[in-house]
Amino acid sequence: SKSVDTLFNSQRQNYGSSPPFSVKDKVRAVCFDEIVQLVTMECPEQGALLLRVRDELSTACDTYKTLYESSVTFGIQKMLDMRHEKENYVSRIDDLEREKKDLLGQVKLLKTDITKAKKTEFTKRGNEMKKYKVELKRLRERNDLIKEGLEKWLVHGHNDVVDCVL
Repeated sequence: SKSVDTLFNSQRQNYGSSPPFSVKDKVRAVCFDEIVQLVTMECPEQGALLLRVRDELSTACDTYKTLYESSVTFGIQKMLDMRHEKENYVSRIDDLEREKKDLLGQVKLLKTDITKAKKTEFTKRGNEMKKYKVELKRLRERNDLIKEGLEKWLVHGHNDVVDCVL
């Protein structure tokens, strides 16, 4: 019992209040060995059964430790994989944000170009309409002059009309 206390206290000083698995196993093994010795002194058959129980418990504990360690390893590997994947996603998000910003800039430039083109076309159309109106007015005036000249020619004769038209 003193050896268990000494082992437990020395490990507690090294690791704080909760000793690691190996120390707990050592403490458990020492305690079980002492119990086996006491029982074997009184009844050897019960001692032999207790040894078999100890061996089975030891095998079960070793199996659980192996399972625990492989689970921890698997969990750490998955965590590292997820961190790497997260970094990839963050990088992809940053790239997409930059691309979005560039595309929004292009959209803004295109909208500005469209607005300028509309204004230019509106101005061109207005100027063309003015030219057409001036030309139409000139043609109507000329048509009216020709019409007057033709009417005079029909009424007065053809010598006076030539002077009016030209």
